[in-house]
Amino acid sequence: IAARNASQPIRAGIRPEDLALVPADDPLGIPVRVLVREPVGSDVFLTVAVGSSQWTVRAPGDCPLNPG
Repeated sequence: IAARNASQPIRAGIRPEDLALVPADDPLGIPVRVLVREPVGSDVFLTVAVGSSQWTVRAPGDCPLNPG
């Protein structure tokens, strides 16, 4: 795709269910801050701040994280 559209900007997308929560000391983790918690049945969607961006993470409904 990039070679075909090299002269045009492209965007990559990450689905919320493809992100995983890991312990804060995991060397492969990215530090985030939870902004919003949205329970949806057996799951919860977390809106997190990553630098100046916001991402959505899909997590199990018993995830203990809350905004703050």
